[in-house]
This record gives sequence, structure tokens and C-alpha cells, in this order.
Amino acid sequence: ASLSPNISTMGEGTFDFCSALATVTIPEGISSIPQFTFQDCQSLESVTLPPGIESIGEKAFSWYVLLKDISLPESLTSIGQEAFNRCESLVFVSLPSGIQKIEPGTFSSCYTLATIQLGPNIKEIDDHAFTLCRELTSITLPEGITRIGIGAFTSCDELVEINLPSSIVELGAGAFSSCDSLVSVTVPEKITKLGPSTFDGCRDLTTIGLPEGLEEIGEQAFRNCHDLPHLFLPPNVKRIGDQAFASCRSLTRVTFPEGLESIGEEAFWRCSALTVVKLPDSCETLGEGAFKGCGSLYLVELSPNMTEIPVEAFWACEELISVDIPFGIETIREDAFLGCTKIAELILPESITTMGPTAFAGCDDLLEMIIPDGVTELALGLFARCDSLSKVHIPSSVITVGAAVFEDCDELKKITIPDSVQSIGADAFQGCRKLERVDIQGAVTILPERLFDGCESLVEFQIPAGV
Repeated sequence: ASLSPNISTMGEGTFDFCSALATVTIPEGISSIPQFTFQDCQSLESVTLPPGIESIGEKAFSWYVLLKDISLPESLTSIGQEAFNRCESLVFVSLPSGIQKIEPGTFSSCYTLATIQLGPNIKEIDDHAFTLCRELTSITLPEGITRIGIGAFTSCDELVEINLPSSIVELGAGAFSSCDSLVSVTVPEKITKLGPSTFDGCRDLTTIGLPEGLEEIGEQAFRNCHDLPHLFLPPNVKRIGDQAFASCRSLTRVTFPEGLESIGEEAFWRCSALTVVKLPDSCETLGEGAFKGCGSLYLVELSPNMTEIPVEAFWACEELISVDIPFGIETIREDAFLGCTKIAELILPESITTMGPTAFAGCDDLLEMIIPDGVTELALGLFARCDSLSKVHIPSSVITVGAAVFEDCDELKKITIPDSVQSIGADAFQGCRKLERVDIQGAVTILPERLFDGCESLVEFQIPAGV
């Protein structure tokens, strides 16, 4: 189609869904390509834009699937949202100097776009601007740009390296998530907070430079960065978000700065190469499952300013041998050390008053347990399946012995229940095959079902008169 030179304006959606349209020449004098003008022109192979075009509207070329390149005139100053969305054959774009902002989704899903040349006056790349540009290998961002929006480069699979100018003050959530080939990145100095999922799924990322002024690492910021080998956190980092480094399976060491206040839930979940965790005295909060599944972790030093070890904090840390639990810890939550099979010795401070269900279940090598005076309840399955546990001291502060507390503790030979205990749960000693002597001194009036089921070596059993 060749438009009359007398035409000075085009209406919205002029050629929208013209599936047989092959070529279009737009005459000089037209200053704007309105929204939806060439949307879904599946057969259109070329469009000639004259000098003087100042704006391209929203979705003007969206789903223009045969477009391989387009010459944008220097007069152009604005391009609308999703203007070139799903231009699946587009390979090269050069933006004129008048463009200061790339609107949301402008080039999203341009799967074959390999090269984009930005003008020198770009100040902002908005949300999802280049999402799913799978062939984009590099992009040069001009100094002066201040913001990269949410998901701006998400799933740019071939992007290997990107230089982030010092002028950037904001990186949106998921800005570079799932950039599988990204190897190295340095976060600009003005960034104080990394948003959620900023580099989530950057599986080849091996080098990350974090700025001195960084205070917070958002949730899932570096999740699934499989090749990240080590991490030095800047001195001003105070908060690490939920799953911030989850499944960073090559991460061997992390340096936590003095000043760190909190670590979120599952922050280092399944960091299978992590060996040592030393938390600074400033750390007050550890999220649930913070280090669960860290299969190579062998040494843990906790902060004296923490008051609890949360649910599943070190769940299935199978190589964990040494844990320094400082005075001040009051609570050990459910499953905190579940499946830590190599802990042989664990000294619990007298500050502990509460231990949750199955907190130490499956600690196969645990030999002895001295329960702090102040604990009132031995919760459900607390020491279940501790195969090597042979000595247990229960203090006179304990009132309740829960169900299955010592279930399948194969090496336990004798146990004394103090006179403070008022109730014992079902299956408390089930499967303790070597248990020989039991002395129940407490005010227990009912012995529950299966209390000594499978205790095939039991020869001496003392119970209170009131039973």
C-alpha cells in the first residue's frame, strides 16, 4: 500500500489485522503513527517511515511477525507501550537520540532481537521493555540512565554481560531474572536496596559486585544462581530477604557483616556447597528454614542476640558437626535440627525454655543430651530416631513428656523420669530396643498405649503408686 502524499494524519488501528498487507510506504508530512496502526499484520514485510515522524503509539507494530529491521527517523521522540511487542523476526534496532524513555513492553518477546543501540539520552528502561528477547547478547546502557524497571531484561537468555552505569538508582524486581548466560555484573554504587528476584535464575552468574552502600537484599534476589561460588556482603547490609540465595548450589562461603540484623526465610535453602556459617553479634532474627538442606554445612556459630532458632533452620544439614548455641537462645522451634545426622555433641544453654516437636529427630550420631533446667515440655518426637543417643538427663522442671519423644532411640539403655512429670504421651519409648531400665518417679497416673512397644530388652520398670 502506498498512501497519498496529501494524507497528514492516520487514525488508530488504520491497518489493524490486515493479514494480507505486504508493504506500506508512509508519506512525508505524517508526524505520528497512532496506536494499533499495524498490529497483527502477519504478512507485512516492510514499512518505510519518513523523516518527521515524532511518535509511535501503543502496540503500533505489535505482532508484526515478519519485521526484521526498521529505520527509526531521528525526529522520533516517543515510542508507546508494547509498540514492537512480539515482532518475532526483528533482529536490529537503533533508537534515535530523542528517545529518553523505553516504555513498558516496548520490545518484549522480540525473540530474535540480537542488537539494540540505545540513544545517549535514555533515562529510563521501563517494566518488561526487553522481556524474552532471547537472542540479545549485549547492550550498552548510557551514563545518565537512572532506572531499570520490573522484569526489564527477564529471560534474555543469551545476555552474557551488562555494564550498569553509576547513574542508576533503581533496579526493579526481576530486572535480570532468568538471564541464563549472564556471567558477571556490578551493581551501581547508588543502589541501596536490591528488589525481589533481581538476578533470580541467572544460573551462570559467577561474579557479583555489590556496592558499599547496599542495605537490603530483597527476596529471591539471587535465587538459583547455580554457579555463584562465594559472596562477600558489604558492611552496610542489614537485611537479607526470603530465599535471597536459595539454591545457589556452588556457594561455598558467605561473609556476613557486623551490622546484619536479619536473615529471611529459606534465605540459603539448598546451598549444598556451603560449609561454614558464622553469624555476627548484630544478627537478631533468623527466618524459618534459613539454612535447611545445606548438605555440606559442618560448622555453625549463632549470634548471642538471637532468642530463637526457627522452624527447620538447619533441617537436613547432614554434615553438620558443630553448632555453637549461645546463652540467650530461649526457643528451639519445630524441626530445627531434624535430620542433622552427624551432630554427636550439642550443648544447650540454660537460657532455653522451649524445644519444639521433632527439633532433634533423626540426629543419628547424637550421643548425649542434657536438657536445660527450665524446659517444661519434651515435645512430640523431640529426639525420635536419634539412633546413637544413650544418655539423657531430664530436669525437674519438665512437666510433660510428649508422644514418641524417644521413639526408635536404639542405644538408649536407661531413663529416669523425674517426679515433676505429670503426663507421658503415647509411643514415648516405642522401638527403644536396648532400653533396660525405666524409673518413672513423677505424679503420672496413666501409662499410655504403646509406651514401651518394641522395647525387647526391658528388664526393670518402676512406676508410681498412683498409676
